[in-house]
Amino acid sequence: MTNYCYITEFAGLSPQVPGFIGQIAMQPPVAEQAFVISGTSAQSATFNKKTTVIRVMCDTVAAIEIGANPTAIAAGTTGTMRMNASVAEYFGIPEGGYDSDVGTVLSTGYQLAAITST
Repeated sequence: MTNYCYITEFAGLSPQVPGFIGQIAMQPPVAEQAFVISGTSAQSATFNKKTTVIRVMCDTVAAIEIGANPTAIAAGTTGTMRMNASVAEYFGIPEGGYDSDVGTVLSTGYQLAAITST
């Protein structure tokens, strides 16, 4: 069986009242993608430059890593973030791959890496 991770990219959160930010993703999404995951770390396509929030859902239990050229490590004592199968989670992403800690624009942009896990 082929397993996928699905990513929906959003430009931000939806304002509900002027001056306040809602805790829901702004529709429509700026991009959507899916990629096959297996026992070897695989990367998504680079996120859209307008993306600041992503929704991630994988068909199977997976370990994920988000960043510039990330590598996911299967669960164990040093595995990367674990996601349960068929559960969607949301993550904030620096817009355009901008890393505020370093203060530079990353040439590669941000991606998600995933590997099947336990």
